[in-house]
Amino acid sequence: MGYKLPITVATRTQVVNVLRNLEDVLDKGIQNAIRTEEGVDFRDLPEVSSSLAELVRENELDVSTDSLRNLGTWLEDLKHNAPVVRFTFASEPTNEVISKLIKWLRDLSGETVLIRTSVQPTVAAGCIVHTPSHQYDFSLRNELLEGVPIFIKYLEEMVVSTKTQAEIVATPEVPA
Repeated sequence: MGYKLPITVATRTQVVNVLRNLEDVLDKGIQNAIRTEEGVDFRDLPEVSSSLAELVRENELDVSTDSLRNLGTWLEDLKHNAPVVRFTFASEPTNEVISKLIKWLRDLSGETVLIRTSVQPTVAAGCIVHTPSHQYDFSLRNELLEGVPIFIKYLEEMVVSTKTQAEIVATPEVPA
């Protein structure tokens, strides 16, 4: 079954954390079932993370052992096989920026895309996007570097123009 991953779960690390929490919930459910069979009057209630609760709520899952195991299988597959797009920023992006990026990527691709972010101050502004097969540089640094050949050409024209003017000034007029 195809589940929908909440926007708040955007990275592989977050997927792993939700999966661990789900496994803890399943383990405590089994432990509680055994205690009930043995007549032990003690229940150890599992702690459910907000991300797992949101995942269950968004997918309108019944909280049965089978549905949670199916969800765990899907999360395990996602952990290993989900496409990951890496973004390199000049400074740490806010949660709002990450949420907008992940929503845009998932809407655009129709897939459960995960992201990874890194910080590289030399980016200056903008970002660099790394996909499994391409790299797109939308940084200010790249824009400035692309402008270097234009600047060099302008300088060369200025030098030639200055040389020509200097030669005109330096050439004495020969009286006729």
